[in-house]
Amino acid sequence: MDFKDKVTADDIISEVTLMLNDTAMNKGISYGAYMNSVQRAVEDLHINLFMSTRTMDIEVPKDTLKIEMPDDAFNVREFYLHNGVCCQPGGDMAIVHWKRMYNNSQGGAGYTAPRKETQETDIFFNPLFSGGGPDYRSYPMYYANIENGLIMFGENCRVYKYFRIVFNTLGGKIGEAMEIPRIVRRCITLMVAKDNCMKLMTRDRMTYQVMYQAISGELDTPRTGALDKAESMLARMGTWKRNEFLLRNGTAKY
Repeated sequence: MDFKDKVTADDIISEVTLMLNDTAMNKGISYGAYMNSVQRAVEDLHINLFMSTRTMDIEVPKDTLKIEMPDDAFNVREFYLHNGVCCQPGGDMAIVHWKRMYNNSQGGAGYTAPRKETQETDIFFNPLFSGGGPDYRSYPMYYANIENGLIMFGENCRVYKYFRIVFNTLGGKIGEAMEIPRIVRRCITLMVAKDNCMKLMTRDRMTYQVMYQAISGELDTPRTGALDKAESMLARMGTWKRNEFLLRNGTAKY
């Protein structure tokens, strides 16, 4: 997702505490609790809308052929191998494919999988169409699998120095400065306000019930609520990328 203009979690907390008449934070909700509430709201929006995408280059672990998923990653989008010059003319790179149920969690070249290279063609992993072309085992296959937060590589990946992983993130680890796009500031503010107003309502229902209903209406009303507006604005971003994708796929020959 393309955005640059951001606000901080403290900006959100300042506005929420003012809305809830809790600027002194003396009603039973601590600063840390407000911060956690902001984190959860940002995570929910990132998961629902795949807001942030991160690219990371990591050295291939040639001794174990496995590595833990990057912190804050929840959806792998692309996977490549390269030798440090993948973005230069003539750079050497390879696409890493997914191999179902591949598992080398103990490390090294040994692994388990329903189908192996020495067996018949795997209908779930075959670099070529099943009919025609050279034997798919006659050239290197680069593949990996992810289970329980562990990325496990095929033996042929050893010939490359780095892997490049492109993935969606939650917008920052717990305790890190969060990236909150200004265009969703109102939505995040109301999400945090709703969460904490509900907590305060357990202590003083008379004071906070009407406020909770007003916040919920402003946040959750279909089409005109802040949540629907935020989702709509974010869906319209990146028009250049989306149009390029549609153009290429519309003219591609498969």
